[in-house]
Amino acid sequence: MTVSPNRPYIPALDHLRAGAALLIIFYHGLHIFGSALIYNAPSDPWKHWIRAANPFFAVLVEGHTAVGLFIVLSGFVLSVGLINHDFSYRQFLLSRVLRIYPLYIVLLVYAVHSSSGATLTTLIASLLPTSNIPAAGAVNGSLGAMFWSVSIEFQCYLIFPFLLRFADRQGVSYLWGVIALSVVMSFLAALSTGTDPQPLAYSTIAGRLSQFCLGMIAAYAYTAPRRPVSGSGLAMAGAGALVVLTLWGFNQLGGFPSRALWKLVWPVVEGGIWAWFILTYIAFSTKMPGAVAALLKKAGEISYSLYLIHFAVMFAMVRHKWLIAATGNGYVDALITTALVALPVTLAISAMTYHFVEKPFLLRRPRYVSPSPPG
Repeated sequence: MTVSPNRPYIPALDHLRAGAALLIIFYHGLHIFGSALIYNAPSDPWKHWIRAANPFFAVLVEGHTAVGLFIVLSGFVLSVGLINHDFSYRQFLLSRVLRIYPLYIVLLVYAVHSSSGATLTTLIASLLPTSNIPAAGAVNGSLGAMFWSVSIEFQCYLIFPFLLRFADRQGVSYLWGVIALSVVMSFLAALSTGTDPQPLAYSTIAGRLSQFCLGMIAAYAYTAPRRPVSGSGLAMAGAGALVVLTLWGFNQLGGFPSRALWKLVWPVVEGGIWAWFILTYIAFSTKMPGAVAALLKKAGEISYSLYLIHFAVMFAMVRHKWLIAATGNGYVDALITTALVALPVTLAISAMTYHFVEKPFLLRRPRYVSPSPPG
């Protein structure tokens, strides 16, 4: 593990990062390999989305929710060590750059040099935290497929110090006000311009800011003298059931492809269930078997690499038809292919990128937090 100099190390957060990374891998495996095996075509959510009869299967079908979990985790992790403390904005941003950009740039180099349509403008647009803006013309494709969410994360980092300082001074109600305003503005944008609610809610800071703020609110609850949850197995089971049933309901309403206006409220609902899950899991995590906890910590350590690299691994597999068709059920075979081929290959490559790209820069992150409270 690489411990940050700016906050206490909480092993459960690595467990949650691992869970989010594994969920996004199996989600993409289900859809990418499933479409290749069943339709012999690229995955197209607007043509082939799955309506899940089983609530647990719905979690995999709607596994894009892992992006929401990652964003809530970011708001939580950054806030835990900084609530009611002074810190350097410049050093904070430098720390975030050292955390995100080394691996990002490595993948960007390969993405640019393997794309016939890449230009200097494409490169610059990709280096800036604007990859989620279609008009920016940033790199996409298999190597840059996940860049859009990294851009949203960095956009949240740019305003995080202001959000935290205002919340420290005005209370958590300030963050709830930001969440309410973000929803109101999203509805105003959609209703006045006719823009599609689906991408507005899913792939922009306009939709995702509420989730980042909910992570911050969870951090305030976690650092309060009296924490709101117990570490009981019952509380953990209840939080897990809430996640499963909420995602199942989301799937029954149309899921990811739905363009209904209610999608503009979904980031708050999704962020809320993950914020509650984070708090209950941290309280419960000490009861995890040691071997399982150790494996999750290792996977959480390389979760950023897993997140960025898995898409390219899957596209290579589909391109060369390295797929397992063992049962005749395309979606079952897709999950088998993910577990037996895509996941091990992604883990192996990610272990390399973590140790040779990420870790050296993580060790150089500066201390930006002061022990004194803000004046």
